[in-house]
Amino acid sequence: MPELLVVADDLTGALEAGALLAGAGVETDVTVGWRESDAAAVVVDTETRHTDADRAAAIVSEAARRARERGATYLFKKTDSTLRGPIAAELEAAMMGWGATRPLVYLPAYPRMGRTVRGGILYVDGVPLEQSAFGRDPREPARTGSLREVLRGSGDRLWFAARAESLRDLPQAPLLIVCDAEREEDLEAAAAALAGSSALELTAGPAGWLRHLVRQMPLARGAPPRRPPVARGLVVNGSRHPRSLEQMRRAAVDGVPWEILGAGFEAPVDALERLASQAVAAARAAKLDCLAIFGGDTALAVVRELGVDTLEPVGELMDGVAVSRVEGTPGILVTKAGGFGGVGLIREMIEKLGGAHG
Repeated sequence: MPELLVVADDLTGALEAGALLAGAGVETDVTVGWRESDAAAVVVDTETRHTDADRAAAIVSEAARRARERGATYLFKKTDSTLRGPIAAELEAAMMGWGATRPLVYLPAYPRMGRTVRGGILYVDGVPLEQSAFGRDPREPARTGSLREVLRGSGDRLWFAARAESLRDLPQAPLLIVCDAEREEDLEAAAAALAGSSALELTAGPAGWLRHLVRQMPLARGAPPRRPPVARGLVVNGSRHPRSLEQMRRAAVDGVPWEILGAGFEAPVDALERLASQAVAAARAAKLDCLAIFGGDTALAVVRELGVDTLEPVGELMDGVAVSRVEGTPGILVTKAGGFGGVGLIREMIEKLGGAHG
């Protein structure tokens, strides 16, 4: 059993977490569903982002219970940076399955991606979550950025911390502690406050929080894996988020050397399955090195089309953009959430991968 189990609710988030761990020199496997592994860290994609709260809770609780029974030291519940999914149910389930007698510390902020938390309210690029583009999401619009509202089911177990320093002396009780953070330095300070304490064993938040926590965890480490060279690839977009659509439009204007497949329709499932089938067939026919995939549901459809359930993360290409190895052709997947990245991300991504030719 790994020393660290990360439980994520979608595949792009799981691969992002895996990339951060691999980049820190921690041998990591990312699996779709529970799979046994002897890696130092395992990231499990439970695919519960769009699942009802009761089913999500049952899946997360079982993953946490298995990890605890098999001797895992740390559990990190990876959550969406814009509060999508049944987060309250999953956090409670993680505590229950782990058999928590101490607090779970949850930092919802991801400052590198413009997600900040002040006074228990989540902002995206300085705008309250529900007023951002995520409030207009066609599938799952954000209703509120209030963490009190999102986690209201936790009742009197919910405790808010305005500053990282207050995490140094936590009550020895199974509380759900939510901490503000507006800068990367706040996340770093929060992780340092937990260092050497039992509170480090049970934490939650977006992958950006894990970036700092892993530095405080005495996990087995080696050299980070080397990123394989990439010459030719295909961009596959199934996300309808305005950011991904802007990135596609900018790539067309820039005349990037890779073809872009998909017009942004991360629903219904059968449309994503057709897109994934087309992408994998194109990659195999042209013997491409890489598929760059935008959107968690799209990534899952591609992985299923490839017939794999375990991926080997290599590291981050840039903030929020993960590189992973898979068996067969293509051997490399680059993945990101639909709402991540700057407008010129596609050109920058191809240049960093070294793919100068289509």
